[in-house]
Amino acid sequence: MTKGGSVVVETLASTKAIICAPSLLIDDFVEEKEFIVDRRKLTAVKVIQRYSSSPEPD
Repeated sequence: MTKGGSVVVETLASTKAIICAPSLLIDDFVEEKEFIVDRRKLTAVKVIQRYSSSPEPD
């Protein structure tokens, strides 16, 4: 198990699972296809990429 970092995921979500679509609300998200969804309403999630956290500076 990786401690920290970020994960890019992909899923097919029903419209009932969508909580928010930032690209429709904020101009800074025009190039993104990001949605905030209720994970409890998802059936499958695919991990696209994992990114480890940056080491803490000394």
